[in-house]
Parts: sequence; C-alpha cells; structure tokens
Amino acid sequence: MSDKKLDKIQGSIDKLTGNVDDLVAIMNQSFTNLETGINKRFDKVENRLDNIETDIEDVKLRLTNVAYRFEIEELKNKFTLMEERFEKKIKSLEKKMA
Repeated sequence: MSDKKLDKIQGSIDKLTGNVDDLVAIMNQSFTNLETGINKRFDKVENRLDNIETDIEDVKLRLTNVAYRFEIEELKNKFTLMEERFEKKIKSLEKKMA
C-alpha cells in the first residue's frame, strides 16, 4: 500500500477515534447529569419521608394522651349513675329533715 493510502486510512481512523471519544464524553456527561438529577429527586423523597415520619410520631404522641371512646362512654355512664344516687340521697335527706 502506498503512503498516501495509509495516511488516508490513518486519518479516517483518527477521525473515527475522535468521534468515538466525543461520543464517550457526551455519554459520560449525560450519565453524570442523570445521576445528579436522580440524587436530587431521592433527596427530596427522603426529606418528605422524614417529614411524614415526624408527623406520624406527633400523631402517635397525641393519641396516647387521648382517652378511647369506650373509656369515655364508661366514665359517662358511671358519672350518670353517681348523679342518680346522689340525687336520691339528697331527696332522702330532705325528707328526713322535713
């Protein structure tokens, strides 16, 4: 083969190598940008989950300090019974005093 042909082939190889190198650089930058974007989104999701966990802990704390409905009903019934007994005792004492 002649030197001109070899030079031409070498030039083509160099050009292709340059194009491949450019493509690799572009792809590398694209993956870096993608990774950065994904990391930002994961950070946002992680922050939201942290906030949700904090809110759940707050709700649990509030619920531990709240009487359950059946307990309130039971106390209401006991109070009503005590009121009735107290009223009977007062009427009984009023009759005795009269």
